Amino acid sequence: MKKLIITIFAFAAMFAVAGSASAALVPNFGSETSFSGSITDLQIAKLSDTTFAIVYIDSISNYPVIIKGTISGVGSAITFGSPWSITSSAVTDVSITTLDSSNVAIGYIDTATGYPLIIKATDASPNWTFGTAWSATSSSVSE
Repeated sequence: MKKLIITIFAFAAMFAVAGSASAALVPNFGSETSFSGSITDLQIAKLSDTTFAIVYIDSISNYPVIIKGTISGVGSAITFGSPWSITSSAVTDVSITTLDSSNVAIGYIDTATGYPLIIKATDASPNWTFGTAWSATSSSVSE
């Protein structure tokens, strides 16, 4: 069985539902789960067969936020951990990629400087820890 996550934006909330497909490609979906917030520019990265990380921009503060999701049980229920601000600077254009089962790399553009930055985040459940943000350039980029 292959597991999948479907996300849907609806106004200020994000909804997610986990599902699986049998060899005959018959889908089986669990219960819809949501977490509230003012969310823009959401990206998802798989950590393991049962965990994933979501990074998004809080549309009120424009800070990047990370949250961990866990798929559990036969019904494929999704639970979310607490959201963690990655930096206290306004950003645009977040992205995320998996490094291994507990580490991700998050990219974003600092709004104040226009510099693209990358930072490593580590799942230290129930917390996230962050490395130092690093820029590959000393020049700003335009969107």
